[in-house]
Order: sequence, then C-alpha cells, then structure tokens
Amino acid sequence: MTAAVCLLFSKTLTDAVGIDLVEPTLSITRVLGVASTFLFVRESGFRRKQLNRLELESSARDLRITVSSVAGGVERTLRDFDGQNRFLVIRGTKDELRKVLNLAIVYQKRFIMSKTLLLCSSTDESTKADWLPSNAPSTYKWLATVSPSAKSGWEAFFAGLLEDDEPNASCWFGLNQRGRSFGSGLGAPDLLTLFGRSLRPVELISPSDSSTSSSASFSPSETKVLEKQKQFYQHLTSGDLQSMTEMFSSSRSEAVQGVVDAGGSLDSWKLNLQAGARPENLITFDSDVYVDDKTSIAYSTNVESVDGAFSTLLALQRWVLEDGDWKIYEHSTIPWTVDSAAAGTLLCDCRGCVALTKK
Repeated sequence: MTAAVCLLFSKTLTDAVGIDLVEPTLSITRVLGVASTFLFVRESGFRRKQLNRLELESSARDLRITVSSVAGGVERTLRDFDGQNRFLVIRGTKDELRKVLNLAIVYQKRFIMSKTLLLCSSTDESTKADWLPSNAPSTYKWLATVSPSAKSGWEAFFAGLLEDDEPNASCWFGLNQRGRSFGSGLGAPDLLTLFGRSLRPVELISPSDSSTSSSASFSPSETKVLEKQKQFYQHLTSGDLQSMTEMFSSSRSEAVQGVVDAGGSLDSWKLNLQAGARPENLITFDSDVYVDDKTSIAYSTNVESVDGAFSTLLALQRWVLEDGDWKIYEHSTIPWTVDSAAAGTLLCDCRGCVALTKK
C-alpha cells in the first residue's frame, strides 16, 4: 500500500524534495499507482475471504448433526469426527437432494471406503424420508442430516458461506479429516470428480478386498444391470466393436458433448478398441448398482485395476432402459488411489471417449 501511495502522489513528493519530473514520467507513475492500489484491494479481499472461510470452518465443527445408525440416529457434532471422517455437506430443496441421493446411493461403498459422511441440509423443511427413494438400501455409516435443534445454527453458517449470493441458494462444501475445507460451490457437486480428487480411499484396495454383495441382495432389475456391466468390460478388453456399439444408447452424453464443444478431442470406439489401445489386462471388482424404478434410470459403479492395487480407478455407468433393454448412456472413470489426487477424468458415450483434465 505504501508503494501505491508513493506512486499516486509522486508529483507532490518530488516537488517537496526539489525534483522535477517530466509529464510522461508522471503519467507512468500514476498508472502504476492505480494498478498497485487495485492489486492491494484485490489481495485484501482475498485475505478477508480466506479469514472468513477459516472462521466458518471452525464454527461448522461445533454444529450438530444426526448420523444414521442401526438404532435410528445419533446426535453428534462435526468436531467429534476430527481425525476420523471427511464430510461432504450438500444443501438444497427436496427435489435437489432427492436427485443427489439417487446417484449417491450407488456410491455408498465409496463413501465408507473413503470414510466420508454425506451430510444433507434442506432449504424447505423436507426430511430424509422425502429425499430417499422407497427402495433405497440402508444409509448406515455414510449418511447424516442436520439435527432439528441445530437448524438455526446451520442457516447462519450457510448465510456466511454464501455471502453475496442468494441466501437460500443450493450449495455444497467439504471438510477433510482435519476439519479443513477441501472445496465448495453452488449447486450440486460432481461426485465422481470429488471422489477422485478429495474423497480417496484411506487404504489400498485390491480384488482380494472386494465386498461385492451376492446376487441375492439385488433386485432382478439390478442383477440385469450388473450382468450388462460385465458384458461391457468383456467387450472392452476383447475389442469387440460391434457388441460394444450395441451396449450404448444412441443418445449423446451432455458431458461428453460439452468437452467436444469446448475443443476437446473425441477418440472413437473403433480407435479405443484396437490392439495396443484397449486395456486387455483390465480387471474389475467391487461392483454396486442402484435402479430408480420410477425413472427407468440406473447407476452402477466398480473399481478398475491393471495391476491389482496400485493404480485403481473408480468407474460409473449411467444406464437408460430402452425397449426393455438396459443401455449405457455414459461411462466415466477417474483414478482413485490413496496417495494421489486424480488429474483427469475419462468420459465415454456411444461415439467414443474424451479426456477431461484438471485445470
């Protein structure tokens, strides 16, 4: 700030000490003074926001939540989980939270493996019973809600978090195991990206650790989707282009198209399935699935690996029911390891695949 003042008032200062500056020099110093002032104000704003974020993080850890348990629900504070769990907090309307949970259900194993609690807070007085579908599995160990007695405290927290944004806006933020923020944003988060970058497994995973449920625990429609998932990987590793083409819906993925529209390169399935390009040694394990019977949409996940443990990836398939047959609308995969945050995501649809790298 001192430099900015000196530059802005250079004429006065030089006159005081008997130095005569020519007009071009004075103009340059004034421009530099304005620029320095702008940078100072911007940096002050950044620091203020950072201090505000740190204060909010500290206050959030004292807020109360209700954690799903075998007995129903247990009230705790976020601070009680320091050193144990991460938190992904999502705020929204009944419809928004229902949409998030429809996808989050298929990630239930991933929440547990990364020791992450998904905490939901509504803006319209809706409850967990309103968000979860009737055929949802147990939310024990991975889902939490805002305690009714702590509602006002959470609303004050979100008001501070949103600052100049709409006070009832939908948003999300995450806390690591030390209670520090790892990200935030408006709207709903991209769960797969968060798993790859911030919600990574806390221990090495391998096929021997797989906890894939028996077929008896799945509904007939879920079993069909898992069978289709197996077929997809058989075609992927064998290079069967015709069968791979038939696996996909003809509808184009919006996410894939967005990358293409932004100038990204799309590699066709013909290219991806060629010898030397396809992952012939790829193995998959720990599959899970959820079928939304109301919308005829399904999600499946699994872990991919080429060496058994050290280079694992988390994959998600989005399915649509077309003429009684499950078709892949979008396949995506991201590195999911203990030590390294993912640097990119692979997105695929009926045309082929694009790579979305971290900016």
